[in-house]
Parts: sequence; structure tokens; C-alpha cells
Amino acid sequence: MQEINASVMCVRGKCIQGFASYFLSFLDFPEILNHATKVKGKKVRVVWWPLLECPLEGYNIYYREVAKLKWRSVHVSSKESHRTLDLQCQKEYEIAVTARISSGETPLNHSNWWKVKTGQGMYYHLLYLR
Repeated sequence: MQEINASVMCVRGKCIQGFASYFLSFLDFPEILNHATKVKGKKVRVVWWPLLECPLEGYNIYYREVAKLKWRSVHVSSKESHRTLDLQCQKEYEIAVTARISSGETPLNHSNWWKVKTGQGMYYHLLYLR
């Protein structure tokens, strides 16, 4: 995982000099910050920009294997902006984050899906080394 420290922040073509809380208010859904297409192992840490909507009730993280129809979901507190998922090894996943707000849930916006492939598990490496 990489940490972001920038004095100019750009999201979807909008750039702001210096980071301020008003920056997030124009987003209509939580923005996933992950961009890696592969991870080692099966633990996947999902990080997103929080949505500044009042009142924010929490987040839903949706994930599924690529080409599967059924989504699984995890509910996350409104105070969190990351969660580690324990997925299956050697699978490709689509992951999305929505916000639960007073008027409902933000859309499961396809432009914000993250596609990532998990790697080998530790057990596989131990068997392979024998």
C-alpha cells in the first residue's frame, strides 16, 4: 500500500492547490485510491476518499470475482476510510465502495470499480518449497 502526500490533488479532472476538506464535497460517491492490478497473497486493503455528506451513516464495500454476477458486501463505519478484505488466492476481483447517507445509498458507479488479482497464499509457497 502506498500513502499519498500531495500539495495538489486532482480527481476526475478537477485540481485543487493544497488539500482542504471542501475538496471532497463535490464527489458523489467514495473514490477508491487503489490502482495496483495485482497484490501478493489474498489480503486486499481497500482505501477510499471519504464522502462528506451529512449525515453519513457508513460505507458498503462490494466485491466479486470478475465475470460473476453476485456481489458480496461488507458494512464499514462512517469513521473508516479503509478495510482489508480476506479473499481467495489467484482470483481476479472487482471491488467498489458506496456510501450510506440519509437519502439512501450512493450508486454502485462502474467508473470507480477497482479490478485486482490476488496472488499465491503462504501455504502454497510452503508446499512448493518442499
